Amino acid sequence: MTPAAKWAILAVRTCGLFVASLAVWQMLGNLVGTYRDIDPSYLGYFVSSQLARPFCGIVVGAVLYAFSRPLGRLIARGLDK
Repeated sequence: MTPAAKWAILAVRTCGLFVASLAVWQMLGNLVGTYRDIDPSYLGYFVSSQLARPFCGIVVGAVLYAFSRPLGRLIARGLDK
């Protein structure tokens, strides 16, 4: 593995962790900010409006981290010539 590929993999992993941590932080903020407003009668609306977007961010961060090696190699292809 080339040094450029190692740095690219590290960069993709860092981006994945950063995106996931921001999404977790946003989800916690949404839950803390609306913990008194949670009502079972509109739970579906609450989940879709307050929790769905941060959950998607967590999934995107996890996918970036999981596929960091192939993505890093793809990014670094052609840099060490």
